[in-house]
Amino acid sequence: MNKPQTRPESGFNRHGAVAELLAQTPTGAIDRLRAMADDLKIAYAPNTLKSWRADWRVWTEFCAAEGYAPLPASLDALRAFVMERITAGRKRATIDHYLATLTVVHRLAELPSPMDSMEARPMWRGLRREHLTARQRQAKGLTMDDVDVIVAALDPSNPRDVRDAALVSGPFETMFRRPELIVLRIEDLSEDADGSGR
Repeated sequence: MNKPQTRPESGFNRHGAVAELLAQTPTGAIDRLRAMADDLKIAYAPNTLKSWRADWRVWTEFCAAEGYAPLPASLDALRAFVMERITAGRKRATIDHYLATLTVVHRLAELPSPMDSMEARPMWRGLRREHLTARQRQAKGLTMDDVDVIVAALDPSNPRDVRDAALVSGPFETMFRRPELIVLRIEDLSEDADGSGR
């Protein structure tokens, strides 16, 4: 297969997490990505860049093993990649993430992404229907009855059970997210005259 001319990645190591996005990129697009690298580090969270890098590594390793050019990706390469990932047991959400990352890289490099084509959409839709029919199910949330049953089973004279009751009922009552819960202190809580709290 014809592979685009590439530049070695070593020259871009100073760009950290973005460096792997530049690997094996056609020379016509690499200067654009190189110029954007510092802005990308500022514009996106470290975890986003880390996620892109991990997805990109999976894609380029697949391409190297199968002889496909990483950029621009061909529809045949994407189909083979998706099937390989399905066979490896990856869930739909994970594969969607891979494809989203590849779309981002193509757009940053100003290259046409096959995922934007009319051919790619029915391909991915068909593979999903055939191999990933069961959607990932979100865990069922606790109801007030569930919380009451759990707390009733705990011993209020046992400090560990009191802690567990607080860990179950606190997030439910406050609707706080984890970052809000972990900074909560006793001083932040108050008891009203009717026995309720805030």
